[in-house]
This record gives sequence, C-alpha cells and structure tokens, in this order.
Amino acid sequence: MGNLITGIIALSLTALLGVAGATIWGDVAHGSQARAKATGYRNSAGQIQSAIDLFRSQEGGWPASMAELRTHGYLKTSAAVEPSAAWAFEEDFVVVSGVSPEVCLALLEESGWTATGWSRSAGVPSCPTAATSPYPGCCNR
Repeated sequence: MGNLITGIIALSLTALLGVAGATIWGDVAHGSQARAKATGYRNSAGQIQSAIDLFRSQEGGWPASMAELRTHGYLKTSAAVEPSAAWAFEEDFVVVSGVSPEVCLALLEESGWTATGWSRSAGVPSCPTAATSPYPGCCNR
C-alpha cells in the first residue's frame, strides 16, 4: 500500500513538473519563434519591422542599425548580404509605401546603400531628401 501511495505521489509530481516544464519550455520556444520570424536569408520589410518591434519590446529604445539587430540575434547574422540583395526593393517599397522611417532605413541598409543623408533624432532615423535617397518613394511622403 505504501508503494502504491508513493507511486501515486511520484506520478503526480512528475505530471506537475511536466506541465510546469512544458509551460516554461513553451515560453522559451515562443521567444525563439518570435526571433525566428524576424530572420531569413534576405530580410523583407515585414521581417525587419518584426525585428524592430521585438527589439523595442525586449531591449527598449530603437536599434541603431541593422548590425545591432543582427548582433542581438533579431535578424540573421550573416557577414554579408548576397550581392543580388538589391533584389526588387522597389517592389517592396510599392507594397509598403507607408513604411516607417526606421524600416525604410533598415531596408536601404540591407540593400547595401550607405545611409548618407539620413539623420537621427532621439535614436529615430529621419528620412533623406529625394535627392539623397535611391528610393525616394520609400520615406519621403
């Protein structure tokens, strides 16, 4: 009888720990999934926006650059973007014409464009003028 009670208690504890473990693991996995959503071989506007949102919620403040997003693991940390990464950015810009300045800057950085003409106010990038941006429709609105 004692072994039966001990066995029931052991099974109950195992079940409770299993539920707690699953909950904790679920939270960890959810965080991993959130970061995974923000990664990819090439980073689209949506992925960059997700990475920025996640960075702001977890780190506080605005990321300084794409490099900072990569350093913190919010975007793929490849050493270089594929040479053809200037891929059809115009198509994305048409789709995301109302994109925020920080996402626009990130997209331009991702395409390999040096962000001359950009300025930051309180860590938030502002849009370049049409004359300095290779994609004037991205931010200048």
